[in-house]
Amino acid sequence: MLTYNCLDRFGVIKIMNLERKPRPSAYIKVFAKRKDGNVEFYKDGYTDARGKFDYVSLNTDTLLSIEKFVILVVDDEFGSLIHEISPPLQ
Repeated sequence: MLTYNCLDRFGVIKIMNLERKPRPSAYIKVFAKRKDGNVEFYKDGYTDARGKFDYVSLNTDTLLSIEKFVILVVDDEFGSLIHEISPPLQ
């Protein structure tokens, strides 16, 4: 089973097992719900060696138009989870 700590102020999620050990290489897929109601793929990738993934940073200014993020986490050994979160304050 997975657990997480979302550092929403920085736009980073940390994935851990129940013993609070980081889960490197967990797959993360992020969707964004825009203020106009549209939902779209935002970014994906894998957690680093510390179990962390930056779910916000892109080379665009689209963050201002986002109402909410939905984060899907998939780990081959411990399963998956879904987390919803508002974007960080500017």
